[in-house]
Amino acid sequence: MKGTILTSTPHRLVMGGAALLALTAVFPFGWLAHQWPAFHTVLYFVLRGESAHIVGHFLLMSVVGTAVLLIFPALRHRPAVYLAIMLAFGMSQEILQLLSYKKRPFMGADLFDIVVDLIGATVIFALFRIVEARREDAHGTR
Repeated sequence: MKGTILTSTPHRLVMGGAALLALTAVFPFGWLAHQWPAFHTVLYFVLRGESAHIVGHFLLMSVVGTAVLLIFPALRHRPAVYLAIMLAFGMSQEILQLLSYKKRPFMGADLFDIVVDLIGATVIFALFRIVEARREDAHGTR
C-alpha cells in the first residue's frame, strides 16, 4: 500500500527541509526589514495592506503546519497536541517581533495574528485528515 506525500513517512531530506522551514517561521522578519532596506522593500511590497498581512500569516502557518505534520505523522491523530504546538509557533513569532523591533506590549492585533495562524494550521490539519480518510476508504483500511 503506497501512501501519498500527506500520509506516508517522510524522507530525511523532506524532514530536514520541513524542520528548517518550521524554525524559520518564527524568525522576526519585521526586524530584518528594519535592518535591511532592500528586504523592507520586498517584504512590504508583498505584504502591503492588512489583507495581505492576514493572508501572509495564514499561509505561513499553513506551510509550517504542513511541515510539522510531515515531520511528526503521529500528530495527525492528536489535534490538541498539534494545535498546542502551532499555538506555540504563533506566540513565539509574535513575542520575538515584540522583543526585537516593535518594543511595545502585546496588543489585540498580535492576538488577531495568532488567531489567523491557528486558523491556517487548523485548515491544514483538516486537509491532512480528509486525505488520510479518503486513502483509508479507497484501500478499505478503516
